[in-house]
Amino acid sequence: MKWIGVGVVLLLVAAAGVVFALELRRLPKKRARFADRESVPVLTIFDRCYADSGIDQPTFSRLWTRVAEILRLDATRLRPTDRLDLELAPVKGYLAEDEVVALRAFFAEKCQLLGMTEPPRVNTLDELVRALLRPR
Repeated sequence: MKWIGVGVVLLLVAAAGVVFALELRRLPKKRARFADRESVPVLTIFDRCYADSGIDQPTFSRLWTRVAEILRLDATRLRPTDRLDLELAPVKGYLAEDEVVALRAFFAEKCQLLGMTEPPRVNTLDELVRALLRPR
C-alpha cells in the first residue's frame, strides 16, 4: 500500500512537471504576437484614446496595468483594439486555461461590484475599459 501512495505522488509530480514545461513554451508564443509592436507608455495610450472620454487617468492606468498583469503581457504593447478572441486568444495546441478566462472572471467580478446585474459582452480591451470606467 505504501508503494502505491509513493507511485501516485511521483505520477502527480511528473504531471505537474509536464504542465510547467508546456507553460514555459505557451507564454512566449503568446507574447511573440506583440513583439513587433512599438512600446507605448500607458499614459500615451490614455492621452490618445481616453483623455476626452471623462475617464479618470489614474484609474485608467491602474486598470490597464491590472489587465496586463492578468494577461501576463506587457502593458505598453497592448492596444484598446486588441480583441479577446484574436490578438489575446489562447495559443492553439495547449490545453491549459488561458489568461483570457481569468480576465473575463475579473471583468465579471468588477461588473458585479459596480452593481451590474449582467456583465455586458466585451470583445476588445476598449470595450472592457469603457464598461468598467465609464462616468456614472
